[in-house]
Amino acid sequence: MITLTDLVSAIGAASPRPPQDGTRAHRITVSIGGQQIDGWSDYEIASSMVEPSDGFRLTGAFDKQAWKLCKLDSSIKVAIDGTTILDGFIDDRAKRSADGTMEIAGRDKAGRLVQESIPTVAGFDGLLMVDAIKKLAAPWFTNVTLSDARNRSIRRGKGHRAPASGEPAVFTVKGKLDEEHAGRVDPGETRWNVIEQLVSSVGVLCWSSADGRELVVGKPNYSQAIQYLFRHSRELGSTVKDLQYEESIGDGFALVEVHGAGAGDESNYGDDVCDFIGTAKDGPNPDGTGRDFQFPKRLAVRHHALQDNAEAARDAAREMTRRNFKRRHMTVSVALHGQVVAGTLMTLFAPNTLARCIDDDLDLDETWLIYACSYKGNRGGGETTEIMLVPRGTEFVA
Repeated sequence: MITLTDLVSAIGAASPRPPQDGTRAHRITVSIGGQQIDGWSDYEIASSMVEPSDGFRLTGAFDKQAWKLCKLDSSIKVAIDGTTILDGFIDDRAKRSADGTMEIAGRDKAGRLVQESIPTVAGFDGLLMVDAIKKLAAPWFTNVTLSDARNRSIRRGKGHRAPASGEPAVFTVKGKLDEEHAGRVDPGETRWNVIEQLVSSVGVLCWSSADGRELVVGKPNYSQAIQYLFRHSRELGSTVKDLQYEESIGDGFALVEVHGAGAGDESNYGDDVCDFIGTAKDGPNPDGTGRDFQFPKRLAVRHHALQDNAEAARDAAREMTRRNFKRRHMTVSVALHGQVVAGTLMTLFAPNTLARCIDDDLDLDETWLIYACSYKGNRGGGETTEIMLVPRGTEFVA
């Protein structure tokens, strides 16, 4: 097992460097109908735990055979060095005669869930939440899992994989959808909108696996071992091209109140029958200030059809969590799409993994979670990855 000291030493000694002769360190390929296409000169592949779907845009020299393969709505797998990063469909294609190029773009299979309406509003009452999500995601996804372990291992490619303890428990799957949740499934709603409502109600996220085999319902794994090192240092040398650290409370509040009413029934003509209230505080101070607020800043919102004060409190907590997500945020730009952590093979950067982040200017040395990656390549700028991170322990909600 690699220790944190070993990690710093290994990455410091074996950090990958872009080739100096203009050749590519990575091979970007797509597979359509069992046939492989490579030679892409410019590309951007995005993957995130918090966005509904991942996307890609690839540009290469025009080739008639490749063009014929890249039909609209074709099923496509996008890979980096043979590791599938995205499984989805082609939404757009274009040919440019002046520079002799062709371009394709699209999204993973979750893109269908974002746009398609639910197939029916019947049959959700009394379902287990996982079964309801499976029904909403079919036929694009046939499996729903509560563990990201398999997906995370696949995404990192053939390089060293830091060990991970058990995935965090997300909720008791024995519970069935009650009238409150089943009643929110309305005609015309998109599949993803309903899925997001379900997972948000229990404070978890939903994202698709890189290989398109399953939807993952869960939380970030903060108990796994650190996988990467991002260091900005003038004395020890940097492993990053740029490290942007941000703090913001512009969208946050020290106190959030949710006011709502219980939905009426036929006996009282559907009138709201009872008012409920729930609060969430950014600290223990009763005057409305918080851990990052020197002066009171409060938000009051109204939600309809609340069951009780407890649900109002949960809604308030979720509202505060959403607004606090980027209170401390880091964007790291690094050369290539992975690091050599152990051995000689590169470990690809992947969401839901941990990194040690060091910035000597800020005296910062902390563990952060990668929640999104954007892999980019172009003829002039080489190969880079833009990585989005939040501090270890940050709460997520859909």
